[in-house]
Amino acid sequence: MKFFQLEDRTVLKERFVELPAVSEILDELNGGQMSTERIGRLIAFHTDSKAIDSGTFKTYGRVYANWIDYLRLGFAGNETLYSEKPPDTERNQRRGPKDESSGYPKVRPELVFEALPMIDAGIESSTELAEHFDFSDSYASKLLSTCYSLGIAEKDAGDVVLTEFGEKVLRASDEERKQLIRDALWNVNLVQEYCELAPNEEFRNQELMAEVNDEYDKGWSESTVSTKAKRLYQWFIYSGLFVEVKKGILIPHASSDGSQNGDGQESMNRYV
Repeated sequence: MKFFQLEDRTVLKERFVELPAVSEILDELNGGQMSTERIGRLIAFHTDSKAIDSGTFKTYGRVYANWIDYLRLGFAGNETLYSEKPPDTERNQRRGPKDESSGYPKVRPELVFEALPMIDAGIESSTELAEHFDFSDSYASKLLSTCYSLGIAEKDAGDVVLTEFGEKVLRASDEERKQLIRDALWNVNLVQEYCELAPNEEFRNQELMAEVNDEYDKGWSESTVSTKAKRLYQWFIYSGLFVEVKKGILIPHASSDGSQNGDGQESMNRYV
C-alpha cells in the first residue's frame, strides 16, 4: 500500500474508517489502549481472514495502528495503540501529571436514569448491570463511571450505592432532575473547561472541544476529541446548559434568550 503524504488527510480518513473493523477498533480504543494483537484479532474477525496465530494478528494490528496514528485517530508505539499520548512521551513530560480524576459522563443520560433503581437496590459491580441490561462489561463500566463522575453513586464497603445526591436524582421529577444534573455537571473539570471557553454566540461543539484540547494541552487524538464532544453534547442538551441550534451547533442557555454577560468570572452566569 503506497503511503501518500498529504497535508489534508480528510479523504484518507473518511475512506479508512469505512474499512472493516476500523469502527470497532476505534470504539474499543475510546479512552484507553489496545495491543496490536487485539487489533489484529478484531480485523480477522470482521474480515475473511483465516489467521489463527498471534504473530499474524500482531502484524495486522501494527499496520492498522500505524494508519490510525498517521491519520491522527490515535497514537501507536511499543506494540500498543493509545487513544491519548502515553505518559512517557516528550510532550506529556512537559505537561506534568494529568488530572482527570473527576472523570466525565460517558453514556447517554437516559441509560443512567434507567440504571438508578437497580443501583438503589444494591449491586456489587458493573457486571450485574451488564447482565441485566445486556451491555458489554466495558460499557457497563462506563455507565458506573458516569454515575461516579456526577456524584450519583459511590463505592461503600465493596458495594455500589447511590449517594444522597443520587437518591434525589432518582426520586426527582423530570424538571427537578434536569436542574440537579445541571448542577452536578459544574463539578466536572472537563465541563468547567468547556464552558470557560464557550462564546456567547453559536458555536460548533466539536470545534470547541478541540479548542479545549489545545488550550489545556490535553494531548488527545482527534477521535478522542470527537468522542468527548459527542458524550458531553447529550448531557449539555438534556440539562439545558446549552441549547441546540441545529445538529452539532450549540449556544449557551442564557444567550439563547438574548441575555448578555461578560467573560472570565462571570462565565458561569451564562448557563444559570
